[in-house]
Amino acid sequence: MTILTAVVRAVLQLLAGWLIARGVLTPDQDFSSNVELITGIVGFLVTLAWMVKVKIDERRKLNTAAASGKPMSLDKVEAQVKSGDFAPAMTPTNQVPIISEPTNTGG
Repeated sequence: MTILTAVVRAVLQLLAGWLIARGVLTPDQDFSSNVELITGIVGFLVTLAWMVKVKIDERRKLNTAAASGKPMSLDKVEAQVKSGDFAPAMTPTNQVPIISEPTNTGG
């Protein structure tokens, strides 16, 4: 999550610099009064978060299929991921994905 935060912060800094260079904003402008800018940034962040979630979900499916060791249909992979029996999305590229035991969150 730290990497994502750093990327978002860098993008926002670049966006602010670009807007200042184009004369849309001034360096001393009060951002709290610019509702359109804040709305645009929030929309951008929501879109970015959704894209990251989709990429993680797709990577989880890919790693689960790779860890199964046998050909699987997409429907079967999605059912397995939904059941909680999946390989982590963030498996390093130099390691083979492994399906861990599902955790019991019930009481």
